[in-house]
Amino acid sequence: MHGRNPNWFGASREQRYDYLYLPRELEQMRLAIDQMVQHARLMFVMANNCYRGW
Repeated sequence: MHGRNPNWFGASREQRYDYLYLPRELEQMRLAIDQMVQHARLMFVMANNCYRGW
């Protein structure tokens, strides 16, 4: 969960990670995670606060 800049490789480091996930985006991820966790003994979901704590 590093952000979603569409120009990932052409953007500066600050632009790459400068992204605030919307609640609906997080909800979509949660639904996918809920499905995956049913098939795993242990699961980690990590977010990395890279730029300005976003």
